[in-house]
Amino acid sequence: MLKKNELALLTMELETADLSPEVYRYRTEYGVSVVYFMFDPELISKYVFEPVYLSPADVECEGMSEEDIFHAILESTVTIMHTEIIPFSEYFREFEEFCEDKDKLPIIRGIAKAMEDAEEESRVWCVTGSLRERCASGALYRPLLREFCETHKCSGVLIGLCDNDFAYLGKDNPRMASMMPSLVQGLKHIVEGAKELSDVKILRYSYETDTLSVFIGQQE
Repeated sequence: MLKKNELALLTMELETADLSPEVYRYRTEYGVSVVYFMFDPELISKYVFEPVYLSPADVECEGMSEEDIFHAILESTVTIMHTEIIPFSEYFREFEEFCEDKDKLPIIRGIAKAMEDAEEESRVWCVTGSLRERCASGALYRPLLREFCETHKCSGVLIGLCDNDFAYLGKDNPRMASMMPSLVQGLKHIVEGAKELSDVKILRYSYETDTLSVFIGQQE
């Protein structure tokens, strides 16, 4: 059983289809599942960032509910992985440099250019981290979303969750509402090695109520 201060060593990622059923999974109230892991300190000292996935017993913490543990680990994930929100065009420009499939380069460049030229109401941002991996769960962190809304003076955002390395983020407006489903289904095929979520979700964050909910039209 963990002590409360040890929760800061744990991180999370979105559930993927190829993980062992013994790996600990927590399903949020809005239907998105996550798994918990930590990094091996010995491997990190050798600059090897391989996740060690945890079992249910590994994430028990006396006096804390599953919901409390989820929020504590989510906060540590944002901190450890240095989660940030950047323009998606910037993410794709970086991705272009390391893409090994040259046939995809014209598509990637086209997407980046289109995103750079997009009008404000259809602009897309990327929730990612300094390592550009395992940071999509940062889109569930309300303080990060709240800061984005305050910075960009918007009443809310739509969030597309389709890959562990990033999440799509766009201002909550009719234009973005029509775009988000196709973004989630389409762009995930561009990224090398992207893992599809077993249960894709699009969420809506409301700045006024500081809440997350399932995007209308996506409810089960």
